[in-house]
Amino acid sequence: MKTTLRLSLAAALLAVSLPAAASAQGGMGGGMRGGMGGGANAAERQAQMRARMFEGITLTPEQSAKIDTIQAATRTKRMEMMQSGGGGDRQAMMQMMMEMQNEEAKAIKALLTPEQAAIFDKNREAMMQRRGGGVR
Repeated sequence: MKTTLRLSLAAALLAVSLPAAASAQGGMGGGMRGGMGGGANAAERQAQMRARMFEGITLTPEQSAKIDTIQAATRTKRMEMMQSGGGGDRQAMMQMMMEMQNEEAKAIKALLTPEQAAIFDKNREAMMQRRGGGVR
């Protein structure tokens, strides 16, 4: 049960946080195949999430590299927390994950121009709405 929960949580978080192999400006090549499902592997899902997060934003190579670093650090923290079991409290783990996600977004926004940040906020809100939540 714990393993299944951890794997499900890890898959969801990795789809959100891992840096994409494709650049944000790069397009998805072949479409989204019906959204996040459709047999897309983890790397494709990650690329889709990054493309959605930065849709309408042209990142400089420097911004993209720094964002990759931020996302890698967040991913490492999440994996460490999941491997430690997060204290066994699923609710607390989810709260900690949300806080990490918000910290990551704040760090990313600090790298963006005001115009880019406004688009980033709009894209992030749209992504959360698609999942039935909202930016917290």
